Amino acid sequence: MIVVARGAALIVFAAAALHAQGRYRVAVGIAGETKPLVAEFRVCVPAETSDCGSWLVPNTNVDDAPVITPVAATGSLRASTRADSISVDGDGIAIKSLVPGTKPARHVLREKDHTPRAIALTPDSRYVFVVFDDAAGVSGLIDLIELESMAVIDTLRVRGRPTGIAVLR
Repeated sequence: MIVVARGAALIVFAAAALHAQGRYRVAVGIAGETKPLVAEFRVCVPAETSDCGSWLVPNTNVDDAPVITPVAATGSLRASTRADSISVDGDGIAIKSLVPGTKPARHVLREKDHTPRAIALTPDSRYVFVVFDDAAGVSGLIDLIELESMAVIDTLRVRGRPTGIAVLR
């Protein structure tokens, strides 16, 4: 098991087929906890109205063998396509679109009364997960951000202070 300062942040990846269908699992380290939380996100597809959203997955074991995203990548990331750059920028997340042949675009996303702590990019470079904590350390948020639109498409609230995140297969 990989341990991150102030919390464990292990991520196990679900089957590759899950990614093709817009399904992702993430592991989130929580300060003071020895086991990470595991959450599942299913991106809503306009033609399909069911089986989408986000939730915690209870009683899930996480091991470090299939971790794809580096747990230490908390400050900034570059999409594998090299088209986007994502970084923690003070109290927000800065997304820069660097698509060759287009004017660079920059967008900063913030969550009111929360501070970003860690980021993880999905293997297909379509989405980025961001964990935020509140000043009191009582609760946190996991945002799923679509890079193409630079918009938050789902948010999951969690108890405790998130310290790290990793995408699972």
